Amino acid sequence: MNLRNDAFQKAEEKFLIAANSFIIIMPEYNGSYPGILKLLIDNSDVAPCWHNKKVLLVGVSTGRAGNLRGMEHLTGSLLHLKMLVHYNRLPISVVHSLFDEAGNPNNSLSTMIEQHVAEFLEF
Repeated sequence: MNLRNDAFQKAEEKFLIAANSFIIIMPEYNGSYPGILKLLIDNSDVAPCWHNKKVLLVGVSTGRAGNLRGMEHLTGSLLHLKMLVHYNRLPISVVHSLFDEAGNPNNSLSTMIEQHVAEFLEF
């Protein structure tokens, strides 16, 4: 399925080609990463969108593994795209329990994310 219409190409130029690094926060989907992310990658102009760009991965799940398997699957795909994947991938497990009733993250989640992003900025 090719979705490379004018709207896609404009979004690709604005968000993918213009970026020099990415933070991908992905929910667990059937034990891997979401198909819509694969569709985005498959329909993009690979070299200008992905080659030699840095990427930080965060896996999110309501279960206990924090989408470790999905991050591993995606890492293989990103390395094939010649991306520089940060060595420390952050699995966030039982994500529903890490927010208060107003939707704010608890202190441990905030600290984890701040440390992870700080590492990535030095990468």
